[in-house]
Amino acid sequence: MAIAWTSDATPAGYALMQGQLFDKSAYPLLAIAY
Repeated sequence: MAIAWTSDATPAGYALMQGQLFDKSAYPLLAIAY
C-alpha cells in the first residue's frame, strides 16, 4: 500500500518509493503489487 508522505525521513519499516528499481527477490510481495 502506498502512503503519501511529505517528509524526506521515512518511518521505520517503510520504504521511500520514488520510481526507482528494487530487488524483486528481496521484496516479492512488493513486486506482485507493483
